[in-house]
This record gives sequence, structure tokens and C-alpha cells, in this order.
Amino acid sequence: MLRDLDHLVFHWINSHHNAALDVVFVSATWLCEYAVIWWTFALVALCLRDRKWKRAGLLFIVGTIVQLMLFNWVFKLVWFRPRPYAVLPDVRRLGLLWVNSSFPAGHATSAFLGARVFSHFHRRWRIPLFIFAAITAVSRVYVGMHYPSDALVGSVVGLLLAWVMLRLDARFDLYGWVRARLLIMRTIFGLSLRALFWK
Repeated sequence: MLRDLDHLVFHWINSHHNAALDVVFVSATWLCEYAVIWWTFALVALCLRDRKWKRAGLLFIVGTIVQLMLFNWVFKLVWFRPRPYAVLPDVRRLGLLWVNSSFPAGHATSAFLGARVFSHFHRRWRIPLFIFAAITAVSRVYVGMHYPSDALVGSVVGLLLAWVMLRLDARFDLYGWVRARLLIMRTIFGLSLRALFWK
């Protein structure tokens, strides 16, 4: 029953194409390939003087690393779900062709992780960030790479990861912990280079 509904909604979204929707959804899905737009956002945030931006950028990066290790590498290997274009008829495909497990949608996870973390520290960005995250999630169905359930679960996973990152930061100062170790690593690396090239 749920699978039939999943397929029905997939075909409805995937079959309703026009030039304007192509621009919106294909652009969103391309911007979020490998979470490039979010990584760029996070790295720029780390370069700003505002500590809130720095904290948000670092928490997003840590959350994305957890996502990659736990969901993209482990979960998708344990539970393989074929992409809809591989098993359903009349699927319109757009954008980069993915062949790994369809469940859950990594683009949606990254988008909602980023939207939640960044909007936590800068509330005025909440609406545009979550609108973009929602467009990204729907775009994965629109371009034929995911079922609606993949996008929905991926979105929930992103929100849960963000919640965990924010809770850890509030309780244990995750930002300070990671930053201190990065400074130590940078110091060791710098001293190592100096010793290597010291004449």
C-alpha cells in the first residue's frame, strides 16, 4: 500500500515538467551535488569574524561527516534500494546519474541539516533556507533519482542530525572542542613543515 502510494506520488511529480520547473529543480539539484553549495556556505562562514557564523559552519561540517560515514557509506551499503529509474517505467531523468542506493536521499539530508544549523544561529535566514531545502528534496524526485519516501526520510535525518549537533554543542561546546583540536593539528603540521625544510 505504502509502496504503491510512493510510486504514485513519484510518477505525479516526475511527469509534471515544464521549462520553468526544469530551471528551478535542476538548478537546485545541481547546486546540492556533493553538498557543494552547503560546503561553500560553511567554508565561507568559517572565514567570517562573526562567531555565530563560524560555529554554524563548523557544526554543519561535523554533521556532514557523520552523515557521510553513517548514512552514505554504511546504511546505503546495508540496505540497498534501487533507484526509481532502474525499476519503474517512463521515468524522466535529469542531471547527474546516480547508481548507489536510493534510500535515504543524501541531497535532502544535507539540505535540511544545513538549513536547520544555519537558521539556528541566524533566524532571519530561516524561511529562505528551508524553502531551498524543500525545493532540493522535491527536486530529487523531479529529476528521477529518488522516491518521495527517500526525500522525506532524508529530510528527517538531516533535521535529526542538526538537532544532535546543536544539542552536543550546547552541552559540551562541540565548536570549542573541535576548534581546539584543529588548532593543535595546525600547530603540529606547521612545526613539522618547519622542521622538514629547516636548513
